[in-house]
Amino acid sequence: MKHLIATAISSALLLTACSEPQTTTSTPKSEQSAPVAANEQANPLFVKSVLQYETPDFSAIKDEHFMPAFNKGMSEQMAEVQAIINNPAKPDFANTIVALEKSGELLTRTRSIFYNLAGTDSNPARRELQKELATDFPQQQIRAYVSDISSETSVVEVIKGIVSDFKRIDVLI
Repeated sequence: MKHLIATAISSALLLTACSEPQTTTSTPKSEQSAPVAANEQANPLFVKSVLQYETPDFSAIKDEHFMPAFNKGMSEQMAEVQAIINNPAKPDFANTIVALEKSGELLTRTRSIFYNLAGTDSNPARRELQKELATDFPQQQIRAYVSDISSETSVVEVIKGIVSDFKRIDVLI
């Protein structure tokens, strides 16, 4: 039965993925959002790659894409951590530890791509960006970002509660 359901879902996904995209002739609601959307689409780091194994399309990535992706990645991860802290559900391993581990996807992807490129296919612009990331402007942002996450007492308290629950279960067994 499970195999049949999995086959049906796979077939439905395959059919929708292979269908022609529908085009509309309506005008956008707001012309102000058009530049933002174009900027989002112009930076390939903002989205997961559709290539096999989510391999980045290195031909589309330009050096000027990295700093906006680093900044947006840090902002997104801080928002994700705040959402974990403000989650009204009782903290458990899945909604806290796993969620923290999964947070910061854009930042992780950007960091991995940048440092791999900088190490294997460096150029003056990448070396300059490495220097900037190591010494100048972002350091204040990075320090504040790391400090905010690691010193967030709410996160620490939630994790301590989960650990004590595990210790209590271990004693009962």
